[in-house]
Amino acid sequence: MKKTVKHIKDKNLLQIFKLLINKNPQACETNEIPQGFGEFGLSVTNPIPVNSILENDYYLSSLRLADGSKIKWKRIGSTYTNNINSCIDIYEIFSNKGVPITYLYISSYHLKTSEKAPKGFKKI
Repeated sequence: MKKTVKHIKDKNLLQIFKLLINKNPQACETNEIPQGFGEFGLSVTNPIPVNSILENDYYLSSLRLADGSKIKWKRIGSTYTNNINSCIDIYEIFSNKGVPITYLYISSYHLKTSEKAPKGFKKI
């Protein structure tokens, strides 16, 4: 069953995202992409599945460091890997004080946004 993207009000944009999700043969409703391997979210080969590029910020804003503090992020580009069929966005993650922590990898064309947090993070 194909689901709609939650936070999109613009009908044209919604149609574009639905098309991209429907064209992704790996579009999943699970917290991890079944074809992924490596450390969840921290490895390009196991990106975090989300329900559209607009969900990237929604997902990242729901993450906290292990001590409960907020994070900041900056998108630094995109990439591809052999085991994932869609583009993977790369985000540099910083502490709330701007100290670099790690990179997170997100795959944006899935049937739902993951509810799982990468190692070293927790979801609120």
